[in-house]
Amino acid sequence: MADRIHYRKLPGRYRGFLHGSSVWLGPDHLLLVKSMRFREEYKRYQFRDIQGIAIARHRCFHISTRAFGIAVLWLIAVFASITLRNSTVSGLLGLLACILVVIWLYVSAKSSCVCRIYTAVSRDELPSVYRTWVANRFLRALEPQIAAVQGVLEGAWTDAIGNQDVGPREALPHESAQPESDREPGSSAASIHSASYYFLLATLFVSGLWHARAIYYPLRWGPVASDLLALLVLVAAILVLVQYHRRRLRRAQQRLAIAALVAIGLVYYVRLTVVGAITGARAAIEKNSVVLDYNSGPLTGKIETGIMLLLGLAGLVILFAGRATNEPKSIPS
Repeated sequence: MADRIHYRKLPGRYRGFLHGSSVWLGPDHLLLVKSMRFREEYKRYQFRDIQGIAIARHRCFHISTRAFGIAVLWLIAVFASITLRNSTVSGLLGLLACILVVIWLYVSAKSSCVCRIYTAVSRDELPSVYRTWVANRFLRALEPQIAAVQGVLEGAWTDAIGNQDVGPREALPHESAQPESDREPGSSAASIHSASYYFLLATLFVSGLWHARAIYYPLRWGPVASDLLALLVLVAAILVLVQYHRRRLRRAQQRLAIAALVAIGLVYYVRLTVVGAITGARAAIEKNSVVLDYNSGPLTGKIETGIMLLLGLAGLVILFAGRATNEPKSIPS
């Protein structure tokens, strides 16, 4: 094993529900690792072949598995506080949720970026570098390695490179000359197919408002309506995923659909286990039977109202952020 290559992980890691990515530093190359749960892809970039690394600000509303774990812990705490009827803890948890959502929205809109690496034959995105502070650490760790192989430009680097093209030749023409299938999802051509995304936003808001109403004005057929709305959310989320895989929607819209599917799963499955366990413990302590209605009680209504409305608001932010990004900008003469 004397010829075994030793790698050092560079700053940044992309943690998704289905995809993951990281970049590793070798003795004379970079190693890009992309994982798809049961499969991994590897790609090497020799230091001598790297023509440039471009980092640009870009809104990225990514929900990582770490954020998902925090959300699960928050839901468990909410279940416990409501079951034990502790209004003070419930209020603090609500305030904490608002603070976390505001921080996530700010970071996603103001401190996110996209990173691409260019060689003579490729132009690839590095998904693990999607926050600006991670990008700064990534460049500080990588620049000395590339400079040791390629050297350092003397004087103004803009004068040294001039009008030299960077990247593969087929990537150089303007976007208008690219074929339709190679355009970035979310362009004007993709707006025709965004009806599924609007449908998802509508079902999220309708579901959230319906459960908010059901808290104060319960109806006998309320559980049936709740199940139908949940089914509509599932159908809308699946349609969004299909449109994304056809390159007709943006990645942030796909992530919102995944978050909606996960939220429905949490509401209809995880709560049965968590609330059942907490209720059983409460019944054992009080030595009395406790009846909990999962379908039409205020516990279900409050949880589903908060989740659906938060997802709907996040979807609106993604929608308007995408419009601002794709809006044509004029250059003053």
